[in-house]
Amino acid sequence: MANNTLDEAALYKLAKEQFVTGHSGSGFSHVIYLTMIYAFTNVFSRTILSFLANFTSFFDRNKVAKFILEFTTIVAPIIASQTIPDHAPLIIAIQVLTILHLDIFSKLIFGKALYYYGFGCPTKTGAVIVAKGDKVERHYRFLTDQRVLTHLATCLAILAVDFPIFPRNLCKAEERGVSLMDLGVGLTLFTSGYVARQVRNANQGLIKRIIRSMSGASPILIIGVVRLILVKAVNYQEHVSEYGVHWNFFITLSVVSFVAPFIRLSPNGYFIAGIGLALVYQAFLSLGLDNYILYAPRDNFFSANREGILGTVGYLAIYIIGMSVGAFLQSIPDAKLKEINIYKVFLRHIVWKLLVILALLLICINIPAIGEVSKRMMNASYVFWVCLHDLLLLIVWTTNEGADIPNRKLDLLEAVNFNQLIVFLVANNLTGAINLTFKTIYMSDIESLIIITGYMFLLSAFALILYYRRWRIKFW
Repeated sequence: MANNTLDEAALYKLAKEQFVTGHSGSGFSHVIYLTMIYAFTNVFSRTILSFLANFTSFFDRNKVAKFILEFTTIVAPIIASQTIPDHAPLIIAIQVLTILHLDIFSKLIFGKALYYYGFGCPTKTGAVIVAKGDKVERHYRFLTDQRVLTHLATCLAILAVDFPIFPRNLCKAEERGVSLMDLGVGLTLFTSGYVARQVRNANQGLIKRIIRSMSGASPILIIGVVRLILVKAVNYQEHVSEYGVHWNFFITLSVVSFVAPFIRLSPNGYFIAGIGLALVYQAFLSLGLDNYILYAPRDNFFSANREGILGTVGYLAIYIIGMSVGAFLQSIPDAKLKEINIYKVFLRHIVWKLLVILALLLICINIPAIGEVSKRMMNASYVFWVCLHDLLLLIVWTTNEGADIPNRKLDLLEAVNFNQLIVFLVANNLTGAINLTFKTIYMSDIESLIIITGYMFLLSAFALILYYRRWRIKFW
C-alpha cells in the first residue's frame, strides 16, 4: 500500500512537471493586450471610488467595504486576464467605457468632472515628497502603480499556471518564444530598478553602498536557500530548465541586489550600460554558450544551474536599464520640477528610449545568430523585449496619470507596495501549500477559479492587515 502511494505521488509529480513544460508561448500582440488590462485597473478603480464619493462616504469610512470594492475593480480584472484571456479586449473596453461614462455622468449629474486633463497645465510635478530621516525622496504614483500591479499579476500567475483554467500559451516558453509568464519576472526586475538605492540616494559613498548591498541581498539569499531546502524536502515539482536544479528567482534577485549598487552612472549612462551588458552577453551566447545552456549535461553544480547562474547577467541588464528610468526622474532639480509638466517631459524621455530599444529588438530577432526571444538563454532579444514592453506600459500609465485621474488613494495598492517582498514570499508559500493539498491539474474550471480567487483574496487581505497596522516586515 505504501509503495502504491509513493508510485502515485511520483506519477503525479511527473504529470505536474509535464503540465508546465514544453510550451512555445503565444505572441507579442497577445501579451500586450493582456497586460493593457493592468494598465487601466488603477484608473478604473479610482474612477469608480470617486464617482461613488459623490453619493456617499461609506467606502471612505468602511475599510472592509472599500477592500471588497478595490478587490473587485483591481484584482478581479487581473484574474480574468489570466483565466479568460480571449476576452481581454472586452475587459479593456469595459474598463475604458466605464471610466469615460462615469466622467460624463459626473459632469451631467453633479456638474463636477472626475478628470482635469493635466497635460494642459503648464506645471504638474506628479511627485510626492517623502521625508525619511534626514533624507528626502520623491515618489511618483504612476511608477508605484505599475510596480504594484505587475507584482499582483506575477503573484497570481505563479499559482494559476498549475490549473487547467490557465491557458497553456501563457506558460513559460521552453526554449524560444514569448508569453505572459516569460514577461513577469523580467518586468519585476525592470520596475525594481526604478527604486534602486543608488537611484534614490545618488550621492551615497562606496562603503555605504557596499554595506547596504550586503544587508539588502543577504536576507533575499537566505529566503532563496530556505525555499530550496523546503522544495527538496517535500519533493515538490520543479521546472528545471527555468533556473536549474538548485537555483531560484530569490537567489537571482539577491545577486542582482548585491551587484547593482556598485554601478553608479548618469541616467543615460545606466541606459547605455544595460544595453551594452546585454549585447556583450549575447556575443558569448552566439559564440557557443547558447548550445551549452540548451544541451550540456547537468553533471556539476555550475552546469546543473547554468540557466540561473548565467541568466543573472541578463536580469542585471534589465535592472540597469530600469534604473535609467528612475534616475532620470530623480535627476530633475527641485526648482525645475516646479516649473515643468513632468508628464510631458517624462513621456518624451520614455519615447526616445522606446524607439532605441525597438530598433535593437528588430535587429536582434532578424540576426540568425540571435533569433527569437529566449528567456531560458536570456538572450538580447529577451532583454530588449522586456524593456520595450515595460516602456510601452509605462507610457500608458504616465498618460493616464497626466490626464489627472481622480486623486483617490487605493489602499490595496498602498498595502502591497508597503510590504512587496513579504507579499511575494507569502504568495510563494500559499502556492506551495495549495499544490501540496490539491491535485490542481485535474480540477475543473469552477474549482480552479474558486481556489485562485480565494488565494488572491487572502493575499490581499494579508497585505492590508499589515498596512493598516503599519507592520512593515523588513530586516535590512
